[in-house]
Amino acid sequence: MAAMRWFKDGRKSLAGSTFIVNVESCRSIGGYSCYGREYRAPSTAYEVVESVKGKLDVVVLMAGTHHNPATVESDLRSFRRIVARKGAKLVVLTLRDLNRPTATIDGVTLIERVNGMIKTMFETPRYKNTYIADWKAFSRGHDDWFRPDGIHLTIRGTLALGWFISNVVAHVAEVPCTSYKTEICPKPKWKDSRVNWLRRYRVQYTETHCYEDGGMRRKVCQRDRRLG
Repeated sequence: MAAMRWFKDGRKSLAGSTFIVNVESCRSIGGYSCYGREYRAPSTAYEVVESVKGKLDVVVLMAGTHHNPATVESDLRSFRRIVARKGAKLVVLTLRDLNRPTATIDGVTLIERVNGMIKTMFETPRYKNTYIADWKAFSRGHDDWFRPDGIHLTIRGTLALGWFISNVVAHVAEVPCTSYKTEICPKPKWKDSRVNWLRRYRVQYTETHCYEDGGMRRKVCQRDRRLG
């Protein structure tokens, strides 16, 4: 999700709501975040929500790739409680599988474990005001949205993610959206993903990221550091 900040036009597809875009690479839900490509360890998702003054309407979480497998479940539960104290609805995005072998616990990868926990914890109406947004399903078959690892986003994927989040937020908030002429925005379906996102938002393809390096968040624009 940090690509929304890194790409110059990364937030162009966010629409219909007033978004607080606090996105970071290497962010953990709770505990300790890892040291990311911007040469710092970001605040956790806990800390971000708790730092917002006043109430929130909807909080969107896309995290787990850089998480401690042993604490994922307890951290998700704690995060849900923190969001509830802000009076907000919680939307949790499923994660896409990596295109490379990763470590497993009892034959299950971390991403499979996180997705399984999300579905187990939030799919049934066990928690009020908590919703799953199935990004894994929505992005299926769209390899051009991702870097070769299958999870970090290109500019196409970043625009698709912004549209997806905008429509999911409108749906759970029970308000209209710009994509449909309905009183309440419908939940996004896979058929909605078959779009030329660059053409829709009049964005040029680019591999340039603008990073905010170190504790001083020094702005550095260069080719995606993962591409060398």
